Amino acid sequence: MKRNIKIRELTSISVSPGRDQLIVFHSPKNLDLVFSLHSEYTPLKEDRIGEVVGIVCKKYHDLTGTELRVNVSTNIACRLHGRARIITVEAASNVEVPNFRPKEGNIIFEVPAAYCV
Repeated sequence: MKRNIKIRELTSISVSPGRDQLIVFHSPKNLDLVFSLHSEYTPLKEDRIGEVVGIVCKKYHDLTGTELRVNVSTNIACRLHGRARIITVEAASNVEVPNFRPKEGNIIFEVPAAYCV
């Protein structure tokens, strides 16, 4: 994946309310950036979403003079490669490491049950 999203071009940020650390940077080009702050090999013990959101919002304000909208939800709408998708956070008892999987044209973000609100 080689693409840049300039902070001043962001339209909003969406995060999930649980410990899963899901974050989506929304861009006007319909190429949103979706990721989770987890390591494949070792679970992140600290919640870093607040720090990421704080730093990005501060930089956005410094660059534009306006506030960046932040949405919090377990169902996050996004656009990937021009297609509208809904990312739904779901707890799964058999999941040890969070992962993304497709479902009926949308995306399920499966997390260990302990990660959910």
